[in-house]
Amino acid sequence: SKSWKSYILAEDEGSYVIAGGPSQGLNSGMTLNVRKKGRRVKNPQSGAMIELPGKDVGSLEIIMSFGEDEFNEVSYAKLISGSIGADLAEYFVTEQR
Repeated sequence: SKSWKSYILAEDEGSYVIAGGPSQGLNSGMTLNVRKKGRRVKNPQSGAMIELPGKDVGSLEIIMSFGEDEFNEVSYAKLISGSIGADLAEYFVTEQR
């Protein structure tokens, strides 16, 4: 029931490496949303930490994928709109709807 998301693992000579490949439905030419993670806030009633939704900051297009199965596949993607900062841990990718 959760929507698919993955993470940007590295930047490699102008391309971005993301976790996932054909086993997760990623194919060459597919476009993904890049989202910046939202702030983490503490719910004063429950004490639980909640991550706010964040926002769309760009789009990536899948160029090619490598790997043998869903546990070690990665895909290379190019940025086609927006921008991604240097701290890749602040971002994740989702399917376009």
